[in-house]
Amino acid sequence: MSSVGTTVEYNGITLSNCLTKQWDEQVVYDDSGTDLIGQKYSLRFEGYLHAQSAGGNADVTGSPVWMGKGAPQAGDPDTMISHYEDIRRLLSKPRQTLKVFFGDSLVLHVEPATDINRGTQRKDVNNGPKPRNITVERVVGERLLFISFAIDVSLVECGSDGQAPDATLSNRWSVSEEMDDNFFTTRTISGKLYMAVGFRPGNGAADVKALEGAPPFRHKVLTVPPLERGFKRQKISFAVDRTGLICDYVVVDRQVHTSAPWPATKISGSHTESTTTGTKFFAAANVRLEGPPHANKKRLIETALRVIDSRLRFTVHKSGVSANTISWMPRQIAIIDHFGEVNAVDVRFAIEYYPPQGNVKYFLQDFITRLGEPLKLPASQGGAYDNTRSPVPSLHGYDSHGGQRSEAWAIVRACYLSFPCAARASLQADEPSEETFPEIEEVESYDPQAPSTPTLATGETHYSDTYGMDGFYTIIRMESSYPIHTTRVQLPIASRVDGGNETDPTSVFVRLARGQAKRLIRVEAERVGKYPEIPALLDTYNDSSLKGFLISSNLEMQAPTLAPNGVQVIYHTEAEYLYGLSRPPTASEKLRVGVLRHTNLTQDDNALPLSEVFKTELGP
Repeated sequence: MSSVGTTVEYNGITLSNCLTKQWDEQVVYDDSGTDLIGQKYSLRFEGYLHAQSAGGNADVTGSPVWMGKGAPQAGDPDTMISHYEDIRRLLSKPRQTLKVFFGDSLVLHVEPATDINRGTQRKDVNNGPKPRNITVERVVGERLLFISFAIDVSLVECGSDGQAPDATLSNRWSVSEEMDDNFFTTRTISGKLYMAVGFRPGNGAADVKALEGAPPFRHKVLTVPPLERGFKRQKISFAVDRTGLICDYVVVDRQVHTSAPWPATKISGSHTESTTTGTKFFAAANVRLEGPPHANKKRLIETALRVIDSRLRFTVHKSGVSANTISWMPRQIAIIDHFGEVNAVDVRFAIEYYPPQGNVKYFLQDFITRLGEPLKLPASQGGAYDNTRSPVPSLHGYDSHGGQRSEAWAIVRACYLSFPCAARASLQADEPSEETFPEIEEVESYDPQAPSTPTLATGETHYSDTYGMDGFYTIIRMESSYPIHTTRVQLPIASRVDGGNETDPTSVFVRLARGQAKRLIRVEAERVGKYPEIPALLDTYNDSSLKGFLISSNLEMQAPTLAPNGVQVIYHTEAEYLYGLSRPPTASEKLRVGVLRHTNLTQDDNALPLSEVFKTELGP
């Protein structure tokens, strides 16, 4: 090779008439030893550096054996050492264009990995070219050095036409399936993705928003397979190493019996049907839904209610559209909103119901048939529900209380290429701009549309009192009991103990006077920040034609205590009032039961109509 003469061009320096000491080509495979990911060239050249020839002064030695083109730094003395320092600085910088000529023939041309032109051919695929060393082999004279220059490059040659490689070099993965003792399968896909292009700040800018190249997270879509029916995507892991070229990934899919309805990602619950007599039945359903960070809580609650209704079917029975309509009443309704780091809700319903008259046998069969049915739900904003299709997550996840999470956050956190004499690599990047990182096409995912927030219609009655907002009540109860004494007494009939018929009357009842009635009022109230307000202690009051007279009262005041925050004061009061009534109430009258302070209801609103409560047909 030396007889031909070697010329090397690197970073603006031309090395002429070199001696090629090493030209080693190594074929490189991925870590499985299967896929070709490049050819590594290890090159080393030797030659003379003469101060006058390097500096471009008058050539007193004839043709230079090594020429460093490019002027020295301003103010540097025109000496062999100063020129050597300039050339060493330029030759030491990685990721610059390299060309090697044998005579007039170009035998190797490598563009730097940081060249963002996707059409560039023969680009280094290992963050290079990478200068390995610059060595002063010996000092020949005062103005003459014998040095060597070594450099490594990596290429992928796609054909004689010099076609540039794609951004990815290799993607290989393994698949394992594990079955548990309930025969549910868990599939794990783990692999390694090799990138051809690094990641660097664009235009030498220090602002990480100017990152350019092929971010590995842009190719995450190549590592995530479609989701099989009956499986749930349990985990997606995508790790980019410090070179920015190797990505390890893991995808875990787990088989589930019933898929969660969107926007939920996890569902659990129970459905209980029970009876003790065969004529009165009890049903209960509990549902817990968990969702992604952006899922709307109202949508989760609505979805949980639809799941419960699909089991208990109370809306169907209430509407009367079923041929076997039943009557039912609620026993417990609980909606629990879990707030904190997990987005979850719990909904519980318990009802008591009776089968249609004369149709108990049919209902018992229906009762047995309904248990264990697959979950079926009507279509909603999330689309049609399929109990074998779990939601497919967005590749980059979701923002809390927002939409799909932008890939920009992952991109600005990736380690990028840098140079010690330029901007330092840093994780202290500002919030990424969506314009800098536009969205790319990814796998299909559900659109999490939030339901409209319900508002009170104009003219609708609102039974709350804003007065209670100023110093809110934690306890407020009021009850009224009406003991009525008929003044009737039971007197024994005098007769022989061992004589007479067993069915003969033994008592006589005598009314001593007209009936007497009282009203006992019990009040308990607790309030934060202010004393609770309770009914006034009136000496008399009128309830239509009824009149009440105060007989006795008892007021219990507890010493105020502090709330858990140590700042707010809690006041607690209990009271009893005993009123004698001017007469017993009649069956057609309404009775007062009192008014709670945190409502805006009146005594008339709360009055209890006795005719609607006491029914002759019910007994005794």
